[in-house]
Amino acid sequence: MYLGEDASCLIKEYQADQREEAEREFEKTTMAFFVIRESDALSCALGISIVTDGVEVLNELLSVACACACAIMFGHIYALNLKYPEGLKYTFEAFQKIIMDIESKQMSRRVQNLSSKLQEYICFL
Repeated sequence: MYLGEDASCLIKEYQADQREEAEREFEKTTMAFFVIRESDALSCALGISIVTDGVEVLNELLSVACACACAIMFGHIYALNLKYPEGLKYTFEAFQKIIMDIESKQMSRRVQNLSSKLQEYICFL
């Protein structure tokens, strides 16, 4: 959120009766997590998938642990040498450069500002 990007571009939630709609959405998706739930929004997920370039690369994941899922997504991006999706480029840059400390000396201004604020917060504690 701080980076000004829409998290709903990263995690897309559907109800069980919308599974076909979700599968059609796969084809148009560069990178995202798809969560299929029962009709009750608070119910456990029936299926969690990772889609990269319109292909479901991982499915039947058991948890929506965003940190773990983002690490898996980042691993796919990094291993396949893909370009970050336009709507989430700062989010993935922050994962890479702040959290994973890969090429952290070259940050965009937006990610540098977030990094500085995080450092200030940590020093304050």
